[in-house]
Amino acid sequence: MNLSDIKKIADILAAAGVLISLLYLGIQVSDNNKFLRSQAHYNSLELNINPIVAVISDDELAELLVSCDRGIANLTEGQIRQCDYYYFVLFNAWEYIYYQNIDGALPEAFWEGSDAYYKNELENTQGFRITWKKYESAFAEPFKSHVLEIFNLWLFREKFLGEEVLKSDSKKVFEIVGILSVVASLL
Repeated sequence: MNLSDIKKIADILAAAGVLISLLYLGIQVSDNNKFLRSQAHYNSLELNINPIVAVISDDELAELLVSCDRGIANLTEGQIRQCDYYYFVLFNAWEYIYYQNIDGALPEAFWEGSDAYYKNELENTQGFRITWKKYESAFAEPFKSHVLEIFNLWLFREKFLGEEVLKSDSKKVFEIVGILSVVASLL
């Protein structure tokens, strides 16, 4: 065996070492990605749960939010501010979950449930809508458009379709709005 043969064996061993290192690195990256997805899921749960825990543990806050949910006509400025900040926290949670979903960091079912919850809040809670109108400028695209689509659909249903349609199947309303959007784009 001459020096050339030894060099070839050393090159082969070095290449094998690089391959093993790359394989090990790939496994670590995969494990880290799983951990990051798990952490994103946990963070999303925390953001959803913290406002709920606050309401459960504080009777005065619960009563205040019931009043805010119905509108702000009989509330003091301080109470309105409390409600605004509470709802703002909810919008921030929704936004975080929205972007985590876009990044593929959350289970699809978690996103669907969370988004449905916040859509329901926007459609059925006056205080939530009031806060959105006040603070929508604090949110960026594409989340802002996501919420505005829901908000504008609610406005459309309220103004043009009446109370019965507001309580009806959302799919039918989306179909009607979709048809009207196509017609409007053609004009």
